[in-house]
Amino acid sequence: LAGNALVKVTSTSDSSLVTFDGIAPVLRQTTPISTPSNVETPTYVFSSDEAGTLTTTIEQGVSTGDSIIEGSNTVTFNTLPAGTYTDKTITVTDAAGNATSLTIPEFTIDTTLPTLTGVRIASDNANTALAKANETVTLTINSSEPIQEPTCVFPGLAAGGCSSTVGDADANCVLTAATDMAVASCTASADGTTAGAVCTYVEPARVTGSGSNWVCEVTTATGDDAGQIAFEIDAYDLAGNALVKVTSTSDSSLVTFDGIAP
Repeated sequence: LAGNALVKVTSTSDSSLVTFDGIAPVLRQTTPISTPSNVETPTYVFSSDEAGTLTTTIEQGVSTGDSIIEGSNTVTFNTLPAGTYTDKTITVTDAAGNATSLTIPEFTIDTTLPTLTGVRIASDNANTALAKANETVTLTINSSEPIQEPTCVFPGLAAGGCSSTVGDADANCVLTAATDMAVASCTASADGTTAGAVCTYVEPARVTGSGSNWVCEVTTATGDDAGQIAFEIDAYDLAGNALVKVTSTSDSSLVTFDGIAP
């Protein structure tokens, strides 16, 4: 009040201070959530250029905690119901309150098992319900949703192995597996040579198609089991859910094999 000047003060008496940070964290996606998937606790990997606290618009939240470090971070979500998740975000807020959000690419959780809506079997014989050696048997497959390439097995046929002109192919023939240098082949074993067996390699089932429509073809061979041709179909949908093994047709079609001439 008397007009005496204060010596300029530039520090606090209690060492208190305030640090200004006006820059929000920089977030970058590293690995998106796999989609479609049957994993109900998906993981998401991203990086942050500074530490902070995580929040997300996915209401079930995360099981890996809300602390984010500088560098790579992997967050695992709590169990999510099946469905498609769109425009969901994670947000990292630094200590000063600056926040940045990262949009998670759309992903789908699918836990429904695929089914086959149509399975038909036929041969290229004049009578499509019959087959003899060296004819093609075709399985036509339709599914309830897109599936990965199915596996078709014909237990009574030599497909993928050896056929023998006499006796049991397992005893009379030796299978040489395919390599980078040679195709698979069959030769007569010692017993087969004694029996006069001629051994032939039979190609495995051939699979073509895409999405919900597939075809499995197999060639019959001498020595295949006589009678109704059995089959097994296995497959997975795009999310990895397994088809319950299918062993019958949907339209009662069947093919009976007869490899013996009159």
